[in-house]
Amino acid sequence: MDGSQAAIEFDLDGKILTANKNFCDALGYPVDEIRGKPHAQLVDPAYRDGAAYQEFWATLRSGTFQAGEFKRIGQDGREVWLQLTYNPILGRGGKPVRVIRNAGGHPGGGRGDQRDPGDERAAERGRDRDLHGRRGAIRGDA
Repeated sequence: MDGSQAAIEFDLDGKILTANKNFCDALGYPVDEIRGKPHAQLVDPAYRDGAAYQEFWATLRSGTFQAGEFKRIGQDGREVWLQLTYNPILGRGGKPVRVIRNAGGHPGGGRGDQRDPGDERAAERGRDRDLHGRRGAIRGDA
């Protein structure tokens, strides 16, 4: 997990199992401080308390990946925008057992403070369209 990407691993309830140095550096958390803590501490409270966040984790628990640009909150309270892929890891019988999240590109993208709060909702809609398009392509609909 210590490659060039920022990576973090969760159980299916969103508890942080481990994180690599790149992740810790990007958000300013020492790994020992976040291990065992909920993913929810890394997101905006308004998003965390909404239905979309619950749906996000339900989708991961079902075995479906999530990808897109996500706003996360660093240890110092700053907004960090990351291109992320959340990948459920399947165990025996094809059931999800944990989730690994990788950040592609440069953490933050240099855009963190320039974003409007509505942009997160737009990014979520874009991820939904992308996911539906990928499903259609797999089925041969596209």
